[in-house]
Amino acid sequence: MVSIAERPRLPEHLRTRPDSFGLVFCAYALLLFLIPGALGIWVLKGVSSLSLTIILLVPLWLAGQQGIHLLGMVGHEGLHGNLHRNRLISVHLGLFLSSMAISYLVTGYFVTHWHHHLYTNTEDDPDVEACSRFQTFLSRCFLSRMYLTKIYRKNTYRLAFGREFPIDRLPFELQQLRTYARLNLLYQLFWITAYAAIGFIDVMWLLVAIVVPHLGAVAGSGIRVYVEHAGTDANPGREARSFSSRFWTILFFGNNLHLEHHLYPNVPCHRLPAVHEWLKKQGFFESNASYIEIGNAAVFKYASASYPYSLGDVRIDAEPALLSTSDA
Repeated sequence: MVSIAERPRLPEHLRTRPDSFGLVFCAYALLLFLIPGALGIWVLKGVSSLSLTIILLVPLWLAGQQGIHLLGMVGHEGLHGNLHRNRLISVHLGLFLSSMAISYLVTGYFVTHWHHHLYTNTEDDPDVEACSRFQTFLSRCFLSRMYLTKIYRKNTYRLAFGREFPIDRLPFELQQLRTYARLNLLYQLFWITAYAAIGFIDVMWLLVAIVVPHLGAVAGSGIRVYVEHAGTDANPGREARSFSSRFWTILFFGNNLHLEHHLYPNVPCHRLPAVHEWLKKQGFFESNASYIEIGNAAVFKYASASYPYSLGDVRIDAEPALLSTSDA
């Protein structure tokens, strides 16, 4: 089996620095949140039939929650440096836009995400302790995201206001992270104020266009964690799952190709479909028996109890490195 050290070297056009197309991802996520919300208000005010109103609102709310979901992922891409060739611009875009997802603080997420990349599915992976406790479909839908978000908030507060931060091998200098955490909190306060102003002007806008999509994103983003890692292992080329159909690729702007992201975390999400096709031609997936799901609806089965989240395989020479989530 091909080892992680022997993963194919990407061709130049796939590993060049991020380009301006990262801004298209930002706009895509933002519009996917804003446009369905506006259309939802139009439906409520302009359609008299209750049954037709419900039929129209449900897909709009599903689209809106996906917009919120992707705004959180904009933060992920930003802190990976994948939104702009200027890393500082990339980080600030990620911090500002992801702060639209209220209660989600991407700075606190990224310090654990960094170690998730380093120790995927091993006993030192922070997601193992946090995610393995939710073993049913319903708990994964409605509880896992809230629990994870609580951890990220606590991490952000510790970075912003604490004297010490009990994690080594941080993705940035500690002082940089403290600055990012404080900015993250300021940006979130800005968006909370903006949403409150909208609610003061028209409470229907607040409830229909903002609150309901946020609630939907709790379930949507909670499921995604298990689709990506439940039932996978710590072996090279098998530590994450990609759900590779064209439908999911469009809906997630390439972020559905999670194994490719683990292999090449500094490749922007919009290039991951090309990376996927290139790896397939290299025979990488076949030689590693990688987890690739090609179906559309089939992805939801990975959020069920039939696919347990890894309990943490021990990787030889893995260094202990994590802020415990037990006190979160």
